[in-house]
Amino acid sequence: MKKLIAQRPIQYMGQGYKRGDALPAADPQMVAAWLRAGSAVWDSGEEPPVPQTAPYRTPEQEAADVLAALDVRIVDDDGAFIGEDALIQSIVDAVHALEGDSMDFGEDGAALNINEDGRLSKADLEKMTKAELQDLAEDLGVDLSTCKNNTERVEALAARMEGDLPPEDGA
Repeated sequence: MKKLIAQRPIQYMGQGYKRGDALPAADPQMVAAWLRAGSAVWDSGEEPPVPQTAPYRTPEQEAADVLAALDVRIVDDDGAFIGEDALIQSIVDAVHALEGDSMDFGEDGAALNINEDGRLSKADLEKMTKAELQDLAEDLGVDLSTCKNNTERVEALAARMEGDLPPEDGA
């Protein structure tokens, strides 16, 4: 059986190999790299064929493949980046399709769980900023003018989310 012999000191997988030591040959990428660099040779002088490996793919390439498999678009029809917000929403939509539930992201990027009725939990409301709470209140027709802090805003919105308050102004 042919052996792969170190031509210089090599540190691999926590093991040190001196010149002349037999190297492990189970990793075809490392074998190919050592042979290309002249760090190792086959003991017979003949090189058996190196098993074919898939070409190296960067993490970015792998991520792009995953996004493509999920039907997430990164660029628009003109080939320009769609923007961070649109990309995040596209990923969220893909996750919704996979999981069958709904998610959105707050200003800090934390996931907010939205049920089928479009309602947020009280815990999710507590994660939101004052501006986000005010925007949500406006969308839902909830008057927050008497609320002095976010705790009161959350309570008012949570009551609306739980269906305890009718929408104001027919919203």
